[in-house]
Amino acid sequence: MNSPLAHTVTTPEPTPRSPEVLDARTGWEPAVVSVRELMTSSEVAAVLRVSQATLCRWRQTGTGPRVLWLSARVPRYLWRDVEDWMERSRS
Repeated sequence: MNSPLAHTVTTPEPTPRSPEVLDARTGWEPAVVSVRELMTSSEVAAVLRVSQATLCRWRQTGTGPRVLWLSARVPRYLWRDVEDWMERSRS
């Protein structure tokens, strides 16, 4: 017996992504990033052994690791970007 509230959910077929597709706004290919790779400011500050205020200042001056903004108030960092920044900063 079918319930009047029961319904079937269908998911659309995945469409292949072409590597030639670029973001019209930035000209960059959209990045596919695992959420597990994203680090918070607190986590990055702890790894670098600096205060969150220092990390914030580095973000403002463009001297710290590359930041990915999820929204206007939510900065996140990719571990590989933090690692690359540490390598560049070593010399």
